[in-house]
Amino acid sequence: MAGQSNKKVLSSSEIGDTGVQFFNGVITGEEYNRNLTGRRGLVIWDEMRRSDATVSAALRAVKLPIKSTKFFAVPATEDGSDVQISDFVHWNLFKKLKWKQVLGEILTHLEFGFSVHEMVFGVEVVDGVERVVLKKLAFRKQTGLDAWEAGPNLPGIKFRKADGTIVPIPLEKIVVFTNEQEGDNFEGRSILRSAYKHWFYVDKYYQIDAVGHERHSLGVVKIKYPTSATDTQRDAAKAAARNLRASEEAYIEEPTGWDINFMDMQGNSLKDIQPSINRHDRQITKNVLAQFLEIGSSGSSGTRSTSEDHRELFNQSVQAVLDYVKDTMGYVVKTLVDLNFNVDVYPSIGSGEIDQKNITSLADALAKFNDAGMITPSDEDEAHVRNLLGFPEMSADGPREPKKPKADPKDKESADEIKASRRQRMVTAQVSAKDLPGLYDDLDIDPSDLGCIMMDTETLDVMKHLPAEYADDLVEATKASDHAMGAVAETEAHVTLLYGLLENGNVWKEKVDAVLKDWSLDSLKIEDVDYFDVGESFAVIAHIEKTPELIDGHERLTLLPHIQTFSEYRPHVTLAYVTKDADIDAWVEQLGAAFSGKTIKTTAINYGDLPEGNETKKANALVRVAKKASASITRLLYGNSTRAS
Repeated sequence: MAGQSNKKVLSSSEIGDTGVQFFNGVITGEEYNRNLTGRRGLVIWDEMRRSDATVSAALRAVKLPIKSTKFFAVPATEDGSDVQISDFVHWNLFKKLKWKQVLGEILTHLEFGFSVHEMVFGVEVVDGVERVVLKKLAFRKQTGLDAWEAGPNLPGIKFRKADGTIVPIPLEKIVVFTNEQEGDNFEGRSILRSAYKHWFYVDKYYQIDAVGHERHSLGVVKIKYPTSATDTQRDAAKAAARNLRASEEAYIEEPTGWDINFMDMQGNSLKDIQPSINRHDRQITKNVLAQFLEIGSSGSSGTRSTSEDHRELFNQSVQAVLDYVKDTMGYVVKTLVDLNFNVDVYPSIGSGEIDQKNITSLADALAKFNDAGMITPSDEDEAHVRNLLGFPEMSADGPREPKKPKADPKDKESADEIKASRRQRMVTAQVSAKDLPGLYDDLDIDPSDLGCIMMDTETLDVMKHLPAEYADDLVEATKASDHAMGAVAETEAHVTLLYGLLENGNVWKEKVDAVLKDWSLDSLKIEDVDYFDVGESFAVIAHIEKTPELIDGHERLTLLPHIQTFSEYRPHVTLAYVTKDADIDAWVEQLGAAFSGKTIKTTAINYGDLPEGNETKKANALVRVAKKASASITRLLYGNSTRAS
């Protein structure tokens, strides 16, 4: 009919239920193994946690991070009255109560599936005002629970006290923590439930192992009678064998013609049960996602990265338990606040994080973001970092001094400070053969005339990133080497793979090619720009990132006879040689801005300068130089991209 609505009216009342069955206050039908139901199950969980080291370690792995976490009350708002309420809650829960003990009792809900606590209140004067305070969050042992109802149609529990009397505790007085609760199943599921089978087998294996040691360690006495033995002698021998005990004075006299000894129990033929025990122990730790605890033990293997991946997942699971405890404690907070204040919003429970940040990675990220101008550190940021590091809170006495901005290199005094600072952190920690004159005198080795294997790269336009007058700083000639002059990266850029071969690289070319077979390096990444003192001048260098491929090439070459002229391999590309009068810090700063983070292509293996007096090698070197010249001309004509054939 026109004007009538076709909308359906939905009932606002609940029609179904969760399906959890209660019989006289006892939850039934939730566990298929009858040995794990009711008090029998509680006894087994208790036996598992008390008697098995692996089970105990798994539980500790979950509980200890939570117990070591700092708890606190968080105000509902920043309003002064809400802060006052939060302070009261924090004092009552975390200072008046023995919180560590209470938390340990709360966490028994993990192994038993649930834990029940009774709120016990009293009246005290707090800051000059009478308050209802929580005197105890009293633990009620799981084995004392008699029923999940206080009486007919009365929610709560019936609890059997130590003297055997049963008392009802109404719902508003109790707090229940349940592990993996489904519907109205307040008993939940023990965190050890899926480890029970493995614990059961391990327990039986240990019993078998004990019996085996008992039977095989001493052995069984074997008696071989002579044909002339009398019944009396036989009975005496049997009695002696039965009464034999492991003792330093135990013995049996063996008459002539008798053979009394221990049987070979063939112990080596028994199956070794230790691998089975190890396998089930790993399953027990895996049950709580703590399998990383087993890496490296009992013959198991694994890497640090694998361990870190496992630990991250484990930390997330522990964090979930921590969050559940805090959420459930919200009922205690609400009850406590309602008894003392008239508010609509309530404080919450806060805590530190289980998964602590990697401080080194965090510091690097903050420094990079700050340098890039992407974030501006605030007092809140500093407070957060202080909390992560466990540092004391910032002092509120008086204004804090503002952080000094980075010095402007254009300012003379600032530039001098930067220069002094940079020279303090030059590459001085690395020890080289030059620091120890005469080290090789009796070995007929000249450390300045050793073989060098390099990886040539595309040339770099150094001077275009600098003012024209900087060209006057370039070294035009040097006594050390023809290579140690000018903006060398514009004509022959390379990174050293290994210096110190006991023969020229061209002479050992076949050997070099052999160790570098199937090795390749397509590109290099510049980390930053710095400099070091080479005596007559400064060498401006670009530090190269130590990639696995680059380290592999270096390590392969160390298989050839060589000496280590530097204590550490620090790959770099020399950009230019400048005089000692140059403003070296300005060079570093401007070239750093141009090249830091830049990826450069590699071109070919460089076997070093040709040894003197070897015409064949000189001819080969000319061919190599011609190829390099051809590559340079190609780049000038077509750019750095590969020309299509």
